[in-house]
Amino acid sequence: MYKRIFVRFAVALVALFTMAVIAPATASSAPPPEPKPVVGLAEGVGYSIQVSGREISYTVTEVPRTLGGILPGACTTAVVDVVRAAPIVGPDIIAIVLGQSIDVLALLQAVDDADAITATDLLTPANRDGTVTGTFDNIPDGLYAVMSVCNLNPDLYGLTGAFVLGDGLNYGSSA
Repeated sequence: MYKRIFVRFAVALVALFTMAVIAPATASSAPPPEPKPVVGLAEGVGYSIQVSGREISYTVTEVPRTLGGILPGACTTAVVDVVRAAPIVGPDIIAIVLGQSIDVLALLQAVDDADAITATDLLTPANRDGTVTGTFDNIPDGLYAVMSVCNLNPDLYGLTGAFVLGDGLNYGSSA
């Protein structure tokens, strides 16, 4: 179940990258807008990551409590290899952009079969302030989607990209 939620967000990330490539080619003759950095998406929570060498650290803030405020919320976080996932989800992303329906179950199974999920933290509880943090160590060089889904609710998520390049790259991103 958790992989299915993460795959949906991986599909969304690849769709965003695809739209970023297609949109300039189809734009009208209006002057182009100022470029803005893509820092990610978040709905219902705050989200940020830090990349330092081969480590990806994440922070999810404002995680709501569950069961009527009795229990702290929790988030499941995954690092998805975008390069491995892209060839699998690419045709389906094009279909979605064109307004066609896709076989979601087959897509989810294909991403799982491709072993595109590099690392996961399952149901990490939030602290008293509603914050979940974690770090993934020894992530191989590559382009990743880092995503968290909180309280098993697909409407409470954070998603952003991460580029890991050994010891030479350190940066942060937030949404």
